[in-house]
Amino acid sequence: MPHTTGCAGLQLGVSCIRPPPGFLSLSHALVRLARACLLLLPVWLAACQPQQQAPLKVGMNAWVGYDPLALARDQGLLDVQQVKVIELSSGSETQRNFR
Repeated sequence: MPHTTGCAGLQLGVSCIRPPPGFLSLSHALVRLARACLLLLPVWLAACQPQQQAPLKVGMNAWVGYDPLALARDQGLLDVQQVKVIELSSGSETQRNFR
């Protein structure tokens, strides 16, 4: 009768080769990967939701070139969720609002 080693009941004539400490079999590694994916799934799905974008802010002062913009705003042709028109008193105030 061959010599029995302590390796999961295998009967071998020589001692069996044991995996190093911390070694994971392929099935254990796949189970861990699947668990990690399931834990991260809500984060990935939340990242796919459309983001609310702030409206584009357009600053304008009293100049005839900005009249079409003011006219479009006054007649409701601009979507207020996409464009916000801000009236400023002078060009220097416009410059300050850039900061």
